[in-house]
Amino acid sequence: MNELFIVEFFTSQSSIDYTKEKKIFNEALKLVNKICLDFSENSQIRKLHVIRNTNLKKIKLKKIKYYNTTEGKDLDSFLKTFPKDIPTILLAPESGKISIDLYINLRKELNLQHSKLNSIRTFSSKLKTSKKLASLNIPTVECKDFGKINKIPFISKPIFGAGSEMIHILKKKKISENKGFVYQEYYQGEKASFSMLCFKGKCKLISCNSQILSIDDKQIHQIGSIVGGMEKHRNVFKELANKISKNFKDLYGLIGVDLVKNKKGWRIIEINTRFTSSFIGLKSAYGKNVINLISNFYIDKKKSLDAEIKLIRQVKVIFNGKKN
Repeated sequence: MNELFIVEFFTSQSSIDYTKEKKIFNEALKLVNKICLDFSENSQIRKLHVIRNTNLKKIKLKKIKYYNTTEGKDLDSFLKTFPKDIPTILLAPESGKISIDLYINLRKELNLQHSKLNSIRTFSSKLKTSKKLASLNIPTVECKDFGKINKIPFISKPIFGAGSEMIHILKKKKISENKGFVYQEYYQGEKASFSMLCFKGKCKLISCNSQILSIDDKQIHQIGSIVGGMEKHRNVFKELANKISKNFKDLYGLIGVDLVKNKKGWRIIEINTRFTSSFIGLKSAYGKNVINLISNFYIDKKKSLDAEIKLIRQVKVIFNGKKN
């Protein structure tokens, strides 16, 4: 029987303001809890180890063993005694280079089942992602020099940011350039994402999703996803997934890709080297076999990518609310 260790950045901190849980930690907690619930149904997995702050809510399952962090006991306290051979899934955002720093700190301490540092560094940066994909002739949304922006409106976003964090729609150029941001043309076409399982330059396309956005005069927020909502584009997404995996052979595990469609076709916005919130609706949309494919991947040394992917039904997931 096999075990898995899940390191969840936000909830493994020793000091947390519980009153802010709904605003800051809800989406992260929802994702990790769903991973635990779905993975626990796999008979091949005996135990799931999860580090979580003592102030945050926990789900009660026999297969889950929690390690409670407190003011005087943080993640590093557990690493001194935790077995180093247990496969470990790292969940950390790109914001402020968190995923880069945490990977560097943990790679010698744990058996990380994760993309390598080179890919994390590339895809944590929206600027590096755009430049690298363009150099490989993989369609992407170009990051432009602020002085060369000639179409209004346009988009500004942090170079190191997670999801739709601080993405602004700018309708005039009479602003000061922010060195920590990138600038892109604003495409009003369809927004989508897909997830794929990657290993040594090969991949298995898992889900094809449409994104649910909330757009006001100044900012764009991704508030949810319709998992399976872009199945009609599976062939195009599969071609893009293969191009990405072949050119970035150290991508590993479940990878999320965000896209936008313009007149020339689909363009890649960003690549996430981690589980994304669309996983929450994956089992309902594609079935238990897909979840077993993913969970078995993380514990199976053979890393099989063979499985039939078939949509059961489209599933709407609101990241900070209930699934419909």
